[in-house]
Amino acid sequence: MGVMVMRLSAVSTRSDRVARCLFSSNSSSNDWMTMYNKLVNFRSENGHAYVPSNHPLADWSKSVRKTKQSLGKSQKVLLENVGFEWKARDALWMGRYHELLAYSRDYDGDTQVPRSYNEKLHWWVVTQRRKMRAGHMDKQKEDLLNEIGFVWEPHNDQWEEKFEQLRKWNAEGLGDENSMAREDPQLLVWCLTQRKAYRVRQGTAPE
Repeated sequence: MGVMVMRLSAVSTRSDRVARCLFSSNSSSNDWMTMYNKLVNFRSENGHAYVPSNHPLADWSKSVRKTKQSLGKSQKVLLENVGFEWKARDALWMGRYHELLAYSRDYDGDTQVPRSYNEKLHWWVVTQRRKMRAGHMDKQKEDLLNEIGFVWEPHNDQWEEKFEQLRKWNAEGLGDENSMAREDPQLLVWCLTQRKAYRVRQGTAPE
């Protein structure tokens, strides 16, 4: 499978000169090069060539994939030089991955995308977790997500975070439950929920 994070330099000046020579003979070739240059600019701005489905280049990218067999060798080389993904499904996945990567960079490594930020990206993240639980996650994709600290079990992660807050509260002697109700009511609610769950497990929960 051709999924990988591409670390590619900008297309060289020599490649651009050759491309202009190869595709300057007719208007259709000129149109193709115009769109290709837009793809080059997209890659320069975003660090990858995985065009999202709502981008103006999306239709052109689909057309290029459909007409791969009829493209000239030089055109294929130019596309591969900028990391163009021929498989539409892999291109879509990598596009979402880079959206998640950008989100993670902007929000201190967080990978739990809220629906209010980007609903499509949120559900993509949810889908990756479901695939992992079902044993259907591709190993390469799993490794890419692990590289950016992807949280596979958010509930476990949230529990650990709350427990650490409670540990610090006790270590710093910040007060009893009344103080916690004033200073950190969300932590108090979590503590009460854990206490109730413990009593249920012990068979001592009130009727």
